[in-house]
Amino acid sequence: MSGWAQSSSAERTKVLTALAEAIAARRAEFALASTAGGTFTQADLRGAPSMVFFGYTFCPDVCPTTLAEATALRAQLGLSPEDLRIIFVTVDPERDPIDVLKGYVEGFDPSIIGLVGDEAETANVKAAFNVFSEKRGEPGDPYYLVDHTALIYLIKPDGTFQGTISYEESKDMALGKLKLLVQK
Repeated sequence: MSGWAQSSSAERTKVLTALAEAIAARRAEFALASTAGGTFTQADLRGAPSMVFFGYTFCPDVCPTTLAEATALRAQLGLSPEDLRIIFVTVDPERDPIDVLKGYVEGFDPSIIGLVGDEAETANVKAAFNVFSEKRGEPGDPYYLVDHTALIYLIKPDGTFQGTISYEESKDMALGKLKLLVQK
């Protein structure tokens, strides 16, 4: 495959199906501190459709863009936070303690749920979603970057995976996927 944008619909479907099967097969358990209070586990994914994104607060581009776009998409569909949750999971717990994460996500929308764990808990949730992340930079540099998966995971109300929205995916395509997710 020569790149996602150049791939055929059949190739994309094959990749997304494989991703869904990988996520479903893992069924890894996780428990993270939530900016909404308490602990958030895989069981808490049930109840409402969700957009789940992995990133970090020091991210210079992908994360703020994605969070801004997610809130704009939800607003454009006229959905409330109860109709469609936005969940941001940090892949950089070293620099993103709960208070920093709370301030960050609330800067985009007070209803965004931020999740953070220690290194082991973060590894568990990344495994549950098949997410990649890796620090980049010189050892000891406090301004390191983190390469990470840049997908919004779409989670159905029953807590299962439905699909993804890619970074810089067209607005119309993203809206169509969200309409299917919330059945509107």
